Amino acid sequence: MDNSRLEKIGVRKIDELGRVVIPAEIRKSFDIKEGDPLEFVINDSKNIIIRKYIDVCTFCGSYEYLLDFKDKFICKNCVKQLSDVLSYHVDG
Repeated sequence: MDNSRLEKIGVRKIDELGRVVIPAEIRKSFDIKEGDPLEFVINDSKNIIIRKYIDVCTFCGSYEYLLDFKDKFICKNCVKQLSDVLSYHVDG
């Protein structure tokens, strides 16, 4: 991992329930508010990455023009492609 790109903000302890407080300056700079979902990722170097969760398309990973279908997000482009495929198989 390239440590030259890291900026240490502070140290926080985990409480008895496994909670940790995210410093206010980080919450403010990433526009994280109470109730916002956060995503936890472990990379190849076994580092824990916490980032603001942004819904993305289940198929292509796009985050623009998302439609919610059964708790899955699908972008309009993938909906169009699925529609074309279904039309071909139903009509053809």
